[in-house]
Amino acid sequence: MLEVTDSAVVMISLLLFFDSENLLPVFLIAAALHELGHLAALRLCGGKLRRLRLSAVGGRMDCVMPEDRARCFFIHFAGAAMNFAAFALFRLLDLPLLAGANFVLSIFNLLPVCPLDGYACIEALSGERLPHAAEWLGTGFTILLSLFGIWIFYVGNGLSLAVIGLSLTVFSCKNLQKN
Repeated sequence: MLEVTDSAVVMISLLLFFDSENLLPVFLIAAALHELGHLAALRLCGGKLRRLRLSAVGGRMDCVMPEDRARCFFIHFAGAAMNFAAFALFRLLDLPLLAGANFVLSIFNLLPVCPLDGYACIEALSGERLPHAAEWLGTGFTILLSLFGIWIFYVGNGLSLAVIGLSLTVFSCKNLQKN
């Protein structure tokens, strides 16, 4: 089942309005490939998709995951793996925008930050042995990302990374408080 929230519609509308370079369709293709990678791995590993929810902050799959940690890792990593494969294919086809969007999305999603795939991969690998390792690593990483983004803004190269880093830091700190 696919659920598209009102916030997703508003966000896509705003992005389309401000997208003077026509990059949004390219990133939407990369995001669709990413989710297809997760879905294919989920099916291969015996999991089940309950719903795909699209919101202003991206896609989120609600699924029944297998018990095996290696399979869970594979499912979480499959989105980035699909984007890496698409990056290679689009480079070969000399489609630099599609290649770049897939590369950026794969690297971003592998950051060890909740709710991104890199965090879920670490969580799947560490299991019960290190119950809070992913949370602490993710929070520390978001703080470093925020500081780097603030520095980039300070030297005159835009505010986007600082906003993303600070947003992820707030999310990670809230996640730490829950546990």
